[in-house]
Amino acid sequence: MMSRKYLIPILALFVLFTVSSVNILASAPVITVTTAPVYHPGQTVVVEGTAPPNTEIGISVYNPNDVVVCATVVNSTSSGTYEAVLFTFPSTATSEYPYGTYTVKVGTSTGFTNETTFQFEPELATVLVEVFNPQNLPVSGAKVCAVGTPYSAITNSTGEAVLMLPSGTYTIKVIPPSPYVETEKTLTVVAPQSYTLKFTVEVEELSIDLNKVMGFNSTGGIEVDITSPPPGTTITMLGNGTLCIYVTVYYAGMPVSNATVSAMFDNMMYTGVYNSTVGMYVIKIPIPNVQFEGDFVINATYSTFTASETMLLSIEYNQEQVIIELHNEINTLMMYLTGNVTELENRIAMLCSYLSGNVTKLDNEITALETEVSELSSYLSGNVTKLDNEIAMLSSYLSGNVTYFKKEICTLEGQLQNDTTQLHTDTQEISMLSSYLSGNITYFNTEISKLNSSLTGQISKACSKISSITTLVYGGLILGVIALIIAIVAVVMVFRKVA
Repeated sequence: MMSRKYLIPILALFVLFTVSSVNILASAPVITVTTAPVYHPGQTVVVEGTAPPNTEIGISVYNPNDVVVCATVVNSTSSGTYEAVLFTFPSTATSEYPYGTYTVKVGTSTGFTNETTFQFEPELATVLVEVFNPQNLPVSGAKVCAVGTPYSAITNSTGEAVLMLPSGTYTIKVIPPSPYVETEKTLTVVAPQSYTLKFTVEVEELSIDLNKVMGFNSTGGIEVDITSPPPGTTITMLGNGTLCIYVTVYYAGMPVSNATVSAMFDNMMYTGVYNSTVGMYVIKIPIPNVQFEGDFVINATYSTFTASETMLLSIEYNQEQVIIELHNEINTLMMYLTGNVTELENRIAMLCSYLSGNVTKLDNEITALETEVSELSSYLSGNVTKLDNEIAMLSSYLSGNVTYFKKEICTLEGQLQNDTTQLHTDTQEISMLSSYLSGNITYFNTEISKLNSSLTGQISKACSKISSITTLVYGGLILGVIALIIAIVAVVMVFRKVA
């Protein structure tokens, strides 16, 4: 327990401190200050408060950069209140009046004794964002933001979120949870108006929209023109034409221009080409002129997603086209024949001219040949007569010599009989003479053969030249040749007898 001698001094000090504090508080006037918590561009800042009656009050306003933007002095009323209209904010933030927290300080000539703050903010528009899926059901948990600003919110269970935005143009973006894809819209707001912006977020998938199907015949005429045919539609057209299919490819509900699009028909694939003018893919399928019915399938690929649509194509045989093609072929053939007939006529004319010249030449040659045959006939006729005369002379000569030889032989026989001795003596000489004669006979036979061959060759040549002469001429010539051969043989036989 504390001693009494310490308690009394402590109590004295406490009383002294309390009295001193009261004196100090009593000597400093109490000043209060209030103002609106938030100001917007174009609004005027007003402060008010209480102070000792009839007291001069100093007021200073500091911007967020701690720079004085307003300083003034007012007097409190006899009832101890004051009010001051300080300044008006510009229509938009400036370097002197930026958005942020401003401080208001009040006091007397001895110094500031109180302060308060307020916010300078842009005036805001209220934007109610609604997010739904393709089935018009609310999507919760989607982030909604104004791109490039700090303003954002999350949709609630009803798919709604509120953004407070200053006046301006914004890109409002919605980032939904899976399986939906992001989307965005542009919105211009003027504070303090209210706006409602509805978004429909698409499921992350690929789809094909058949916009138009057109069929053209071989001359470019339109046979088929169907707009937005539903899947499974049967397309009927004549053969030997072209089928054009116009499609749009959507990814997450948005058209895309860089997908891969093709059509499969009759085991053949036809690639679609994007036409930026119409904003569609165009697939061209040549149609053969055959009776056929089958599916054609349109396929689209984008990123990792695929989609397809199937339609039925019925092709009817185009007889008219066949007739046109046949007519064209006939015309082509006629043109070909016309050209060939002209060429043939020219060739015939050339051939006639050539033959005409050759016939004249041939006639001349035949005339010359007939002249040669006539001359040969005359020559042969004269030679045959001459040969007959020579044969007759030879025959007469031989006949006279035979008689002479017979006489000589008789004389020789007499001599032989008389000269038997001499005959035996001369046997050796006779034998030698016999050998000699035998060699000469062989020589004569050889010469006769050569002569025979030579005559045969000449006869063949003569026969080839006088082939056109009558059989009688040939017979006469042959008889003349045979007579000549007989004459020669007779001469040979005579020579043998002499030997």
